[in-house]
Amino acid sequence: MLQIILTLALYLVMVIPVGIYLYHITDGQRTFADPVFDRVDGFLYKACGIDPHKGMSWDKYALALIMTNGVMIFFGYLILRIQGMALFNPNGIQGMEASLSFNTIISFMTNTNLQHYSGESGLSYLSQMLVIIFMMFVSAASGYAAYAAFIRGLAGKTKDNVGNFFSDLIRMITRILLPLSVIGGLLLVWQGVPQNFSGNVVVDTIENPTILSNLIELYSMMLLPGACVIAFGKMARGGRSIFAAMSILFVIGLSLCFWAESQGNPALAEVGLNQSMGSMEGKETRFGIAQSALFTTTTTSFTTGTVNNMHDTLTPLGGMVPMLHMMLNVVFGGKGVGLMNMIMYAILAVFICGLMIGRTPEYLGKKVEGREMKLTALCIIIHPLLILAFSALAIGTQAGVEGITNPGFHGLSQVLYEYASSAANNGSGFEGLADNTLFWNITTGLAMFFGRYLSLILQLAIAGSLMKKRFVNETAGSLHTDTISFAIILVFVVYIFAALTFFPVLALGPIAEHLTLWA
Repeated sequence: MLQIILTLALYLVMVIPVGIYLYHITDGQRTFADPVFDRVDGFLYKACGIDPHKGMSWDKYALALIMTNGVMIFFGYLILRIQGMALFNPNGIQGMEASLSFNTIISFMTNTNLQHYSGESGLSYLSQMLVIIFMMFVSAASGYAAYAAFIRGLAGKTKDNVGNFFSDLIRMITRILLPLSVIGGLLLVWQGVPQNFSGNVVVDTIENPTILSNLIELYSMMLLPGACVIAFGKMARGGRSIFAAMSILFVIGLSLCFWAESQGNPALAEVGLNQSMGSMEGKETRFGIAQSALFTTTTTSFTTGTVNNMHDTLTPLGGMVPMLHMMLNVVFGGKGVGLMNMIMYAILAVFICGLMIGRTPEYLGKKVEGREMKLTALCIIIHPLLILAFSALAIGTQAGVEGITNPGFHGLSQVLYEYASSAANNGSGFEGLADNTLFWNITTGLAMFFGRYLSLILQLAIAGSLMKKRFVNETAGSLHTDTISFAIILVFVVYIFAALTFFPVLALGPIAEHLTLWA
């Protein structure tokens, strides 16, 4: 437990300066690195014919994002199909099958990184560089760009534009993602993580070379999503309450996961196996329950998809935590988009509170009216609809059932986890699922695509609508959204919505599995 406390304490120390730096970039303010990055950005603007000062309305911004990502999807798909050429292909890997190519390119363009294949045996080095690595940067930067436009709209500093997508995309890559990736990459190489252009060498490996590399990966996942909340608080109000609500949700989930894994597996205890260390199946003894539970909760709360243990081997309740956090998709969430999703719940919370006192709700000094609430409701509904509808399709068709490798309750959990991971753009999985088939490739690809872009479009529309409204003065009846009480209200709203939408299916999956073990 002390390991977890110290890790999170150091995170809080690190996230504040990173958030302030992100705020300066998002708000167009000067930073210490501008003398270097201005030249890089200027070269790219000139080469691409971009006017960084030309603002866009929310719909033009959304169109630019969708069209740019669409072009990248098209060319990335072609590269995966023809990767069998000799260029940067020492292992002689052939072109990827059509449905798997579709799934893979959607996965990495939506920042999901779901893989229905083994990376080293399924991709040439050419594909890894031009598709996978490239997409990891531009997909994350696209999410950050949408986030920047969104909070500018909420802050209401202009009435006619939310910024320039191409400028935001480039600045996010050159000033944030590339520098942090270079630093993180060098640290991982220092710790023994290999990378070269030689042919594959088959060896037995472990997930992380050292405890330090494990921490580097943890902070790499956590820093930027948390920094987005800090930057939001600097540009508008309510950042502290949002960060507090996310932190409460994270700690509750982490505590449940840690407790569940610490209890061990009664089925193994009955056959005489020592369970004093907790449920160590699928985990590394170097890290133990504490670091495994922390990594599991972090990777699915901050939606990155990387793992240091096998999630399919988690206890039923331990596995329910990452599944639930992806279903919520607001426990910090993905880079930029997690905050945007939580703002939807914040708008819903002020609407509910407004109904209680018979007052038009306000958020950040703007009245929230019918148009905004309809868009918010639609945005919130899309995510569970994708998860539950595709899960129902999977267990109701022969093609879907054939991929389920575990009978009973755990089999349903595998399906739920797969679509929750896809819709939340996470990418991790209960790896027992046989998912490299036409059915699973297409359905998860659609879940990733719609889970990403439908939400972004609706959220930008909400920001555009609020941006044009005039600020209203606070009165005695105004709900303050920058307090700890609002953070608690927000937590309850999130959990109530989760109970209404996901509890029935969770009761048939991980909860039922837990009861069968401990009954």
